[in-house]
Amino acid sequence: VDTTAQTTTVTLRLLDADGIPFSALPTGFSASDMRFSIAQLKPASSANLSSTWQSYVNRDRTSSTYSSVKQATYERASSGSLTYAENGYWKYVFDVNIQNVTSPIAVAYDGSLRHRVALQFSGNDDQPVFDFIPNGTAITSTTDSREIVRTEDCNSCHNKLAVHGSRYEIQYCVVCHNS
Repeated sequence: VDTTAQTTTVTLRLLDADGIPFSALPTGFSASDMRFSIAQLKPASSANLSSTWQSYVNRDRTSSTYSSVKQATYERASSGSLTYAENGYWKYVFDVNIQNVTSPIAVAYDGSLRHRVALQFSGNDDQPVFDFIPNGTAITSTTDSREIVRTEDCNSCHNKLAVHGSRYEIQYCVVCHNS
């Protein structure tokens, strides 16, 4: 993940089940089938007794239940810039500038905090996540990751978390399900 030049670029490698790199998206699959989310882990404060994830990608949502709420969400790869590099490597440039988020809520960027990028593929059970610190500091422990429960623990009773179709990894869920 590169957060320089007012953009955030994620480089990822797409492989098929046999480990063969994809040089094109599979038949019937488009960039709109890929969803990228990004959040930062805010440390505990006097208002919050524990650390909290805060999404950079948010929207105003109106429904019959709510007149208007702010809601964390994702970007479809078709809204940013998804390009093929080589040997199965792809680059996605977020449409949102995480260093200057002011609407629909202001999110203060801090490059010294843990960040998480999450990716969902429609129709796929894998939701890869990647934690990083933008200023280049190495992540050396899980104590600042806000890992409270493991997906396996939830699935021991619920069989398989699948609230939004195929999404069921707790590390992915927290990127959107936050304050």
